[in-house]
Amino acid sequence: KAFLKMDDCSGNYIGSVRDYQGKLMFVPKDATNESVMYDFTALKGDVVKNVLSRQINGTYQYNDVIVTSVDSVSVAGAFRKRINYKGGSWIEGVGNKHGLFMSQSITSRGLFKDLTCKCNGDVTVYPAKKAGACKLPFSLKNEINKVTELIKTKPSRGWFVMEFDRRVDNDELYIINSKGQMIKPNMTIRPDRIMVDLSAYKDGNYLMLLKNEKTMSLGRMEKI
Repeated sequence: KAFLKMDDCSGNYIGSVRDYQGKLMFVPKDATNESVMYDFTALKGDVVKNVLSRQINGTYQYNDVIVTSVDSVSVAGAFRKRINYKGGSWIEGVGNKHGLFMSQSITSRGLFKDLTCKCNGDVTVYPAKKAGACKLPFSLKNEINKVTELIKTKPSRGWFVMEFDRRVDNDELYIINSKGQMIKPNMTIRPDRIMVDLSAYKDGNYLMLLKNEKTMSLGRMEKI
């Protein structure tokens, strides 16, 4: 099949993908050779060699994947094939549960560790939820009632900086627009600080939800 171009959600080209006989292949920006992202022909016990992993300092990493099991999972009312390996899964029509690549989908600075949702038009297809174009999961809506910390920020045209007196780089982090949809702006995460860049998004109010086992933090960012 022909290649499909991919961007980083801000319009910047990062590479192209194609389906080749059950394998999803990826050619990074400025590269000529394609690499395996997912292999849906793999069976239990197979070793998939040189699977493209996340970037570190701009360089892609490669790992061998040992398939631990093959099963199916319900997606948008139908069962789809799932290839499981230690620490993750590939789901047909969805991708990797860790995001784009086989391990954590971003740099060591953080951002999101897992694929939070995937939508087809205005319908969320992963995880199996009702229509809503990746709106905030119902479980998180309930947990907002358990907020233990409010984060205050000044209005900004782009960057919002939040400092903490505790470690936050291992917390779950969600950014939510005024429609209740999760977004993934550029961010920098340090042990005691989170910097969010909303310069590419429309003016308005955005929520940041930060949680761990003990703390639920909620902040409002006003983009002007």
